[in-house]
Amino acid sequence: MADRLFSPFALESALDELAYAIGIDPVALRLMNGIEIETDSGRPFSTRAMRKCLIEGAARFGWEKRRPEPRSMRDGRISLDKGWQAQSTLTGVGRPRHAAH
Repeated sequence: MADRLFSPFALESALDELAYAIGIDPVALRLMNGIEIETDSGRPFSTRAMRKCLIEGAARFGWEKRRPEPRSMRDGRISLDKGWQAQSTLTGVGRPRHAAH
């Protein structure tokens, strides 16, 4: 199982920093780079819930009121920055790598 662990926090933090560096809102960057077609099969996805989630989430927690600079929102020593993390997990398909063959 250890071979499947990764850090979505690191990836998402890098995307936020990239968005800031190129002057694009992090939500807009994710929306611009969302895919419509499953890359292996070439078929369209049956749902696009992540797109809706990003838009609705931004509206609900006041994304437009945040400061875009990384690590810029603080209360003393406590960071109050806002950021995004999205993750999907593929489950129930095939045998795990560690299973005996």
